[in-house]
Amino acid sequence: PKCGTSFYNTLVHLPGNCPGWPVNLSVGDEFFRKNDPKCFEVEARRKCPEWCDQRLLHCDGPLLTDTHELLGLEKYQTYKGKIVAIFRQPEQRFLSSWYDDVDLFRADPSTWVCGTNITPGWLMDMDQFKARWGGSATQQLVGKFNATQADVPMALERLREGLAFVGLQEEW
Repeated sequence: PKCGTSFYNTLVHLPGNCPGWPVNLSVGDEFFRKNDPKCFEVEARRKCPEWCDQRLLHCDGPLLTDTHELLGLEKYQTYKGKIVAIFRQPEQRFLSSWYDDVDLFRADPSTWVCGTNITPGWLMDMDQFKARWGGSATQQLVGKFNATQADVPMALERLREGLAFVGLQEEW
C-alpha cells in the first residue's frame, strides 16, 4: 500500500471527520478514477471539502500540481499542534521515487501522471537526482524548496513541537 493513501483513508474514516464520506469508499477506489484512472488523488481532494468537516480535517484540495504541500510559516502557525504526518524512511522514499516509472521524477523536466503531458528531455543520473530531490521532507517541513543542512534544526523542531502525530510508514 502507498504510505500517504493508506494514512489518508484512516483520517477520512475516523468518526466525525468526514460525515459525507461513504463508509466503504477508499481514496484509491474506482469511484475516484472515473474521470482519469491514474489521478484518484485529484478526485478525492475535490470531494474532501464537500464531505469532510473542515474544523477536524483540513482539505488542501483541489490538487493541482503536487500532493505534498510546503509547510510555510503562515500555514505552520495556523495549524501548529494539529498537524499529522506520516513519513517513509528517507532512503526508501528516495529509492521509491527513483524507480517510479509512472510519475517519472528522474526525468527533466519531471513528469507527473496527473500533470500536463510533458515529454522528458533526458533522464538524470543518480547524482543529479540526489541534488534535485534530496532533502524533500526537510523542504516540506520548513516550507521552502532550497532547504539546506542549516534548515534541519527547524524541521526537527517542527516535528517535535508542531505536529500532533508523526508516523513512519515502515512501522504502519
